[in-house]
Amino acid sequence: GTKTRIVARRPYGLILSVRVNAHAAPGYRTVRVGGAWRSDLLAVYRRVQRLQVEPAFAIARLGGGTLAPVDAQFQAIGYTNVVGAHGKVSAVRLGTMSVTWSVEPFNAEAAKREDVRFAGTLNQDGLFLPAEGGPDPKRQFSADNTGDLYVVATRKTGKTAVVGKAHLIVTVQRWIHPPIY
Repeated sequence: GTKTRIVARRPYGLILSVRVNAHAAPGYRTVRVGGAWRSDLLAVYRRVQRLQVEPAFAIARLGGGTLAPVDAQFQAIGYTNVVGAHGKVSAVRLGTMSVTWSVEPFNAEAAKREDVRFAGTLNQDGLFLPAEGGPDPKRQFSADNTGDLYVVATRKTGKTAVVGKAHLIVTVQRWIHPPIY
């Protein structure tokens, strides 16, 4: 089982101390305070078995000129598996995990174009900041700084790593150029 104690009360909520028995079964625990309760606030687990990066697909837009860049925010959600009644396995969503963020090419063409180098940067809060728009003389054919990327979340525990990925397209500032009359 688990034992919960209120450590502090804050205007935004409570700070709890939770003790978990080493043999407690993984899964959600109900938290009760006074007459209020929630059954999905506390998850007991031994390890994170899967990471899912959310959103699974995003589009960021290059900045420059009169158009501001459009960033893309990602988060890594951890899951563990729980064996329930009749041996049925279900995933328990553990919530946002602390991870190391990186980007890599989505495919061979993105690797060839060096999209990771030119499209922008991903900070350790999961925020992708697109580069300035082109043309960029450092790119082949002075191309724009677009990209086709994987956003990668990695959580290491000892020698074990759990990885999750999402697809990110970094696109141009404008799609349509009106004709000049």
